[in-house]
Amino acid sequence: MPYAEDFIGIYKIVNKATGKCYVGQSQRVKKRIKEHFRLLRWNKHPNKHLQNSWNKYGADNFVGEIEVICSNTDDLDMIENAFISG
Repeated sequence: MPYAEDFIGIYKIVNKATGKCYVGQSQRVKKRIKEHFRLLRWNKHPNKHLQNSWNKYGADNFVGEIEVICSNTDDLDMIENAFISG
């Protein structure tokens, strides 16, 4: 995933074993997903639920997905909240 081709948008990290996911937003989605996985591998992720799930199910059960690509940052909060609540 070259960062030069990065996107503004909404992403999720999915636990394939449980179907549960972590939803986030970023101005550089690809880079942010990689950062999440780096923190998870190092057992340093600030979201303890996600970290515990990673520790329990293992790296092979997680995938990062880009959900929405936006042209600007104006609507990121609204779109992210719709994913979380919906």
